[in-house]
Amino acid sequence: MYKAIILWIRSSFGFSRTEANGYLVLIALLMVVHFGVTRFPSARQFDLEDPAFLDSISQILTTFQDSISLKTNSIRSFDPNTVAYDSLVSWGLRTFVAANIIKYREAGGRFGRPEDLKKLFGMTDSIWLALSPWIDLQPVNLVPNANKQTPQRQYSKEKTHQNPTRKDLNQVDSVWLKSIYGIGPVLSKRIVKYRNLLGGFYSTEQLNEVYGLSPEALSNLKEKIFVQSDTHLSKINLNTEDFKRIASHPYISFNLAKAIINYRDQHGAFNSVEEIKKIHIINDSTYLRVYPYLDF
Repeated sequence: MYKAIILWIRSSFGFSRTEANGYLVLIALLMVVHFGVTRFPSARQFDLEDPAFLDSISQILTTFQDSISLKTNSIRSFDPNTVAYDSLVSWGLRTFVAANIIKYREAGGRFGRPEDLKKLFGMTDSIWLALSPWIDLQPVNLVPNANKQTPQRQYSKEKTHQNPTRKDLNQVDSVWLKSIYGIGPVLSKRIVKYRNLLGGFYSTEQLNEVYGLSPEALSNLKEKIFVQSDTHLSKINLNTEDFKRIASHPYISFNLAKAIINYRDQHGAFNSVEEIKKIHIINDSTYLRVYPYLDF
């Protein structure tokens, strides 16, 4: 029944799958509000300054936004037990939801069926409905064992002993990157571009966020590079930069950049980077990722 309605909406209005899902969510919300107001006259009295009421409205809008933010045209079939963080974010999934999927796996968890994703914090019904057609769980015996070393990984380690010279990840160019087995001209340029967007790498683990970088190529590269502990990162000044500059950073979403600007307008200049934690949409994982790139 649900799929039939979605197909009718898409054929009638030319909507994408995500837009059709979002349309249904919006209609459902409007029906709930209409029913509440007409059935319960007292519900018409809203205190627009009540924080609880405002928070509930914010949650509703966030849920609706989730349903239309996913880029269904770019989503491909994926196994939640192996999909990369960068792929999830590139499809429009909110960063903290993508991070929760990765953390669940790193803690030893495994998704046995598509519905298991619903257990994660931030995985709303609207997000799951948009992702569910693309979930392709592989049999357990096909999922790589993280504790088992592959022949390729052993081979790359042998090469490291033969050539122990390491390079600073923030200094190498695309020409040098192409010399790493598994990294061609496209990936080498993509790594440099992502480094520039970030403002520099503060950890080699950030290479996991580069789209298209295979585990083998990533392993080969990590064995030949390092990041200086005193690396000078290009930072964003929370008190002087405009919305466009703040939102351009890969770790800062459109909504977060807007919230930072609004907070600054309402409360004045930031007295510390840590003060952004007072913005309610910033969770600990987002803060830990972005704070090295912030200044005040």
